[in-house]
Amino acid sequence: MSSLPKAYRKSKPPKQPRKAAASLASELTKQYVGGNIIAIPAGFVTLCGGYEAAALLSQLLYWYGKVGQREFYKTDSDLQEELRLSPYQLRRARARLEPLGVTTTRKGLPAQLYYCIDTVTLGEQLLQLGRLPEGLLEEFEPGEPGEE
Repeated sequence: MSSLPKAYRKSKPPKQPRKAAASLASELTKQYVGGNIIAIPAGFVTLCGGYEAAALLSQLLYWYGKVGQREFYKTDSDLQEELRLSPYQLRRARARLEPLGVTTTRKGLPAQLYYCIDTVTLGEQLLQLGRLPEGLLEEFEPGEPGEE
């Protein structure tokens, strides 16, 4: 018998294996949340001054990478649905991202809103917050994607 008090003895392993619990959590998330998970880095919340703008920045960076790091078109209704934002919250978040290098341009008839991200400006802002390693920005030179 151990001389340690009962509270300090090794506890028994959980009855349900961890993999099964993780699988259950994943399945519940897909079923009840709809599978759309919005990941927001904590540094984005600080940088953007709020969750809505941080969520928009995170989602725009996702789509920016998806389209080959070039200007892309996204409707307000699509972003509102993806991020669960009201029209007012989306407009306010978009305004907060302008100084960080996220610009919008209206093109075509009927006008469509295109997004472009100046990754150098955004990187500099993150660097000032201490969220990027010091030499990282020197590895990337500004220019159009696909330039050699």
